[in-house]
Amino acid sequence: MKGNILGILLVSVCVAVLATTGFAQAPVEITETVICTGIQDREPVEPGETFSNDIGKLFCFTRTSAVAKTTIQHVWYLEGEKRAEVTLNIGASPSWRTSSSKIIRPIDTGIWRVNVLGPDGELLDTATFEIQE
Repeated sequence: MKGNILGILLVSVCVAVLATTGFAQAPVEITETVICTGIQDREPVEPGETFSNDIGKLFCFTRTSAVAKTTIQHVWYLEGEKRAEVTLNIGASPSWRTSSSKIIRPIDTGIWRVNVLGPDGELLDTATFEIQE
C-alpha cells in the first residue's frame, strides 16, 4: 500500500516537473510554411503568394520542430475542394524540413490553400496562394 502511494506521488511529481520545464509539449510545432517554385539544398526557392497558371509545379515547404518522430499532412485545396493529401514523416529535430508538391495545370486558376495537419488531424498551419492566368 505504501509502495503504491509513493509510486503515484513520484509519477505526479514527474508529470508536474515535465509540464513546468517545457518537456511536455505538443509532438510537432510548425516554424515555417511557404509555397515556392522549388526546393534547393533543402530550402525553398522563389516563395510567393501569386503564381502564373503556366508555373507547372509548386511546392509546399514546411519547417518543423519535434521532440519525437511523428507525421504531418499537407492537404491541398483549390477554391475549397480537396485536390491532394500527402502524409510526411517528421524526425525528432529542432529544425526538420519537408515538402510536398502539386502539379498545376493551366485550368487550375483560383485561390489555393495548403492545410498542415498534425498527427491527430489538428490544424497546425495554413499557406494560401493564388494561381492567375
